Amino acid sequence: METQIRQSWGMWLWRGIVSLLFGLVALISPFATLASLVMLAAAFIFVDGIFAFFSLFSQRGSPFWWTSLLESLVGIVVGLALLVWPGIALLTFLYFVAGWALVSGIFEIVTAIRLRKVIEREWALGLAGVASIAYGIALLAFPGLGLLALSWMLGAYAVIFGLLMINTSINIRREQHRLGGMGTPKPV
Repeated sequence: METQIRQSWGMWLWRGIVSLLFGLVALISPFATLASLVMLAAAFIFVDGIFAFFSLFSQRGSPFWWTSLLESLVGIVVGLALLVWPGIALLTFLYFVAGWALVSGIFEIVTAIRLRKVIEREWALGLAGVASIAYGIALLAFPGLGLLALSWMLGAYAVIFGLLMINTSINIRREQHRLGGMGTPKPV
């Protein structure tokens, strides 16, 4: 197994390079990155709907034929809608996240109030609820900044991941050279 890992150092390197490049693009052009992600999802949903539609021909006579028809039509319509209006898809996603933050924040505060009778320092959960609510309000008040932050976080993650994968590939390659090509595995 160690020999296989040493032989695959190039794949580790390519994973790192692709991730690093994607991360840099996401940091430099965040809105284009988000729009591209929506377009990829839209294309997938649309193509899946098309395949679902063509699978209907093999289901003739099945009692579930109409559900497959509805599934295919929904996929085609949603895929086309996302392709035509990617900005709306991004905003819808952002509003779902904002709604989740608001609702969970309220429940965290309610739970903290109820925990007062059970534990000490319940204030931390209450403060977490306030932070969740503030996050939700900030997303609703400044949706463009919320989307920008989302892309930047994705970009930062991809850059860090890419650098770590490149480092891993270098370490594997270095070990391969130390052993003189593929050599014998290092004793444990």
